[in-house]
Amino acid sequence: MVKVTVKYFALVRDVTKAKEDVLEVGDKATIHNVIARLCGIYGEPFKQSFCTTDGYLQEGLILLLNGEAVTRDYFTSLVVKDGDVIAIMPPVGGG
Repeated sequence: MVKVTVKYFALVRDVTKAKEDVLEVGDKATIHNVIARLCGIYGEPFKQSFCTTDGYLQEGLILLLNGEAVTRDYFTSLVVKDGDVIAIMPPVGGG
């Protein structure tokens, strides 16, 4: 088993009511598998707020893996490793 930390920011944290989770996933788990697991843990509020019907994060949400942005093109091919840190956040505004 592989342990990954998932950190939540802003509106995502409001829905999960948690700053982060440490999840145990399979040895060949992908980002997509982690998102599916989060949908199972947090249910409909999480799904409706942040996921598409096919189990991806909605457009505009930012996912970082160890500080590097990951686009949805890599969600099914990027395998997570023990100790990885995933961050999920809404777009950052500024000016």
